[in-house]
Amino acid sequence: MGMITGKELIRAMEDVSRLKNLSINEVVEALEDALVIAYFRHMRIDKKDRERLKDLVKAHVDMTTGEIDIIHKKQVVENVEDPLTQISVDEARKLGFDAEVGQHIELKFDPKNFTRDEVNIVQQVFNQRIANAQKEHKYEYLKSLEGTLVRGRIIGVEKGMYRGQPTLKVRVDIEGVDTMLPPEEQVRAYKKDGKIIGDTYKRGEWYDFYLREVKRIGKGKGNFDLIISRSDPKLVELLLEREVPDIGKGFVEVKDIAREPGKRTKVSVLSLDSRIDPVAVCIGPRGRRIKDVQRELRGEKIDVIRWSAEPEEYIKNALAPAEIDNVEIVDPEHKLAKVYVHHSNVKQAIGEEGLNVKLAEKLTGWHIDIVELGAPEETEGGGVNE
Repeated sequence: MGMITGKELIRAMEDVSRLKNLSINEVVEALEDALVIAYFRHMRIDKKDRERLKDLVKAHVDMTTGEIDIIHKKQVVENVEDPLTQISVDEARKLGFDAEVGQHIELKFDPKNFTRDEVNIVQQVFNQRIANAQKEHKYEYLKSLEGTLVRGRIIGVEKGMYRGQPTLKVRVDIEGVDTMLPPEEQVRAYKKDGKIIGDTYKRGEWYDFYLREVKRIGKGKGNFDLIISRSDPKLVELLLEREVPDIGKGFVEVKDIAREPGKRTKVSVLSLDSRIDPVAVCIGPRGRRIKDVQRELRGEKIDVIRWSAEPEEYIKNALAPAEIDNVEIVDPEHKLAKVYVHHSNVKQAIGEEGLNVKLAEKLTGWHIDIVELGAPEETEGGGVNE
């Protein structure tokens, strides 16, 4: 920008304000900070002394005239012990002040006295302050999105180690912010029936993420980190909320979620309007809504079930799609239940790797003991007729 003043400075400041989408006050503050730092350099004031001078050295940019003032306030004393904060009566009077001991005077410095290097410092610090102000705006915007879905693009994937295990380092661009998707927040792809299910994390892919937290790091404004997740159950809830208008409007409530990321999720829902079937509205016409959620979750299976205050009914619903014969509450205090299932449905009730019953337990908070009914008797001799 150069050490320009007057109308040229005003125009330049207004241009920066417009181009960087910052208020004129933020731009003025950035320049004033830069001028003070260049003044400290000019006066050879060490960093350790700058902190105590921050209220005594000020720059002022007048946006009506374009004039710049740098003012160093000092106290008038008989004997100077600290030349950075004090000035003798004689010295003050030599400079034209009608000064008395105990008074404060304002010494003005003309920025035209800056060397070329000091002008460069003004430019560098000004640019840094402008960048920080933009980051602060980004922080405030993303902070307002905390707890919601955000869209992000994979910009880098590297193989690495995490807690002694091979893992992926996944970098994501969210609203222009480069952030990491930690290993514990990832959902890894696997093959089932020849089909890839789960997240593949390839460069250029777009995903929805749950923005759990936006937290400040280090010192100064504009330094922050995003905590994002693909494995959090909240991601499923937010995707459902986006696809199902009745949830967003408050007619249907998501009560509980149990998730095995990438494999299966169970969601229980409750209708606050007797005319609305909560399961039907979540699945949508021709299953469109639930399919849209599953597509974003890269094929993860989702069971939507009706919530109930009655444990027997809730447990029965939670084990869907398996058909249940009967639920017996064994110990209400310790939440133990026996579930009687016909042998033809036992496999489905337990699920692959025990996942169906495990998620049902997580969803309801009850320990479920599956009891098989009507098991076929083994044929005598165990042979097979040829």
